Order: sequence, then C-alpha cells, then structure tokens
Amino acid sequence: MVRRRGLLVGGAALPLASTLHAQERPPRTLHVAFSQAEAGFDPPRVGDQSSIRVISHIFEPLLSYDVLARPAVLVPRTAATLPEVSADFKRLVF
Repeated sequence: MVRRRGLLVGGAALPLASTLHAQERPPRTLHVAFSQAEAGFDPPRVGDQSSIRVISHIFEPLLSYDVLARPAVLVPRTAATLPEVSADFKRLVF
C-alpha cells in the first residue's frame, strides 16, 4: 500500500535526482541507440549500416568534396594539402 505522503515526497525528489544525474555526465556527450549492434570497426570488412555509421564518425578521410562548390572541389581533411600526383599517375603523395 502506497501512502500519499510517500508518493508526494518521492515525486518531489524525482526532478532533483534527474538534475543531479545530468550534472555528473561530461558535457557535450551524445548517446544514440541503434536497432542492431555494430559488427566491427574495420572499414574494409564491415557492411552493415550500424557499423558504417559509427565508423564514419570515428575515422576521417584524407580528402572530401566541398559540398557547396560548383563544380565539385576536393578539400584536404586529414591530409595537410592536396596530394602530389606522379608523372605516370600511379602514385599519390600526401
């Protein structure tokens, strides 16, 4: 049997407990739920959508396209500059 006083005290403590719990977590932390568990984090070996989503946020590519430029332009992301192409077009140096 639940008494009215216990219900009121418990209900008043709930917002305070949730506020304290929110202050314990580090700021700017995003928790996301996926429908399936990830299969792994090796980019050449994964094929499921959950793993690809996680990998896209962990690993950054060397180059990417500027989405606003027309025509499309490559911009360095992890690389310091755009690659130097060898004379026979077989080697890229980043």
